[in-house]
Order: sequence, then structure tokens, then C-alpha cells
Amino acid sequence: MVGIMKRLLILLIVGSLLVINLTAEELLLDIMFTNDVHGGMDRVKATFINPEFPPILGGGGSHATYIKMVREKTDGVNRENLLIDNGDFFMGRPLGTKTEGQAIVDYFNMVSYDYVVLGNHEYDLGEERLIELLEAGNFTALSANIVYEDTKELVPYVKPYEIIDKMGVKIAIIGLTTSDTAMMSFPDHIRGLEFLPPEQILGDLITEVRENGADIVIVSGHMGLPYEPLEGFIERYGPNADPNRERRWGYDAQELAHEIPGIDIFIAGHMHRGFAEPWVDPVNHTLVFQGWAYGSSIAHVTIKIDKETKTISGY
Repeated sequence: MVGIMKRLLILLIVGSLLVINLTAEELLLDIMFTNDVHGGMDRVKATFINPEFPPILGGGGSHATYIKMVREKTDGVNRENLLIDNGDFFMGRPLGTKTEGQAIVDYFNMVSYDYVVLGNHEYDLGEERLIELLEAGNFTALSANIVYEDTKELVPYVKPYEIIDKMGVKIAIIGLTTSDTAMMSFPDHIRGLEFLPPEQILGDLITEVRENGADIVIVSGHMGLPYEPLEGFIERYGPNADPNRERRWGYDAQELAHEIPGIDIFIAGHMHRGFAEPWVDPVNHTLVFQGWAYGSSIAHVTIKIDKETKTISGY
């Protein structure tokens, strides 16, 4: 009788552990992104790794292989994926520049990008050419802060955000373009356009998407994370920081993540400097990710989402 009771107790404990494990099951979201591609989808020598014997970067072919590999893990129930470009996608290297962006849009269509956020260099050939490229794309263009100067209405070729359902979790993706664009573009190419300061509109956008049911908020912003995030944070927000410091350029990703609560993930760019680990804001706990430039890599993070609370539980 004692032996039977012991066996029953063991079965009860094992069964309870199984129930706990099933209840605590996590959903996985693979977020792949590029930033500052600048037309760099061709195979090139990586002289920045070794100037004398540079290895060959695979470019778009390697990217496509990796994207396919990640997507093969998607089951649509417990694992899903997103593919985002974070701006400055076509002007720079010959493949993008010589085709006026068409080759890069064709490539983005081939590998099925979900979203493209506008960067400052998207206006290098003027607004008319940009609109042609976006019309040829099978992706959604995002930017919440590009408006017409006279009417203050959002330009019609972008959406400010989109809320999508992945695995029963509502995810908002908000796009932002650096307000530096006004100082970095040819005046004729952006005539009649205004790039609103993101810090003035982002809080209201987060409130709006939350009210529309968003469980997780991703901001994809073409604005940078400092080259040395910790040093940058101490300089701006440490005990010796100057609250009246002169600000020549607009807000960057680190400042928005710290000063605007409610962002779960911030995908940054614009700086041409990638980081293997995210910057985690010490107050709002926003995860800020930033990849390398010129098509030299594709950034990939797997986000863990608690199935019951629909909040991020890790990465």
C-alpha cells in the first residue's frame, strides 16, 4: 500500500510539472531586420575585417538563405517572424544607385520584406522617384512623422503604424524617420515636407495603438543608438549631465527609449554601427537593437512572449 501511494505521489508531481510547463509555454517571434543597406546587396570584399585578405560577403544571396532558414521554423501557432528594413535602403553602393533603387526593391520583393521604414536618404532622388519605388514594392512603408508643411497631413505613401496579429498576440509596428532629414537632404527634394520631431508625437501614438488593442509595441526608427551606448547614457542622464545641453540634431533611439514610456522594442539605425546585444533602458526596460550597414549582415533576435500575459518574457 505504501509503494502504491508513493507511485501515485510521483505521478501527481510529474503531472503537475507537465501542467506548469504547458501553462508557462512561450511564444517565439523572430524579428529579422536590416538598416542602412545603401544598395549593398551585392557580393563585396569585407576590407573592414581584413584589408589585406578580405573575406567575401555574400550580400543578398546570403541574406535570402538565412531568411529562408529562419522562416522554416515558423509554424504560425507558437513561432512567427517579421522582416523589416529600417531605412536608407537604396542610395550608396552602385547596385542601388545605378538602378535608382529598383534593384533593391526587386530584391526586397523576392525575399518578402514585411515593412520598410523611410530613412533620410530615401529622398536623395526626390519624392517622385521615392513614390515610384514604394508603389513597386510588395511591402508596407512606414513613417509617422513625415507630413505636408501646409496641411500637417501625413504623406499618403506611408502608414504611421500597423497592428498585426501574430499567434494571437497583437503587435504594433510604429515607423519613425529621423528629423535630421530636413538638414541632410537637398532642399528641392523635400520641398513642402516637414519631418516632425518624434519626441512630440510618439507618446500619443503609443497611447493610440494600446487603445486599439496592441499587446506589444515595436518602434522601428531610422535614428541611431550611440556608438558607445553606456557612455552616451551617462553623458545625457548621469549625475553630471547638463539638462540644458545644446541639441543640434534630433532625438536618437536611446533618448526616445528613455524619455517615452511604453515601447517594448526599438529597432534603430542611421549610425552604421551594429551591436550584438541590445541596449536596455534602465527605467523603461525598452530593448534597443541596431544592426550593421551596407548589407554586411542581417540582424536577428528571437523574442519570447508569455502566452498568457502576452508580454515579452525574454529574448
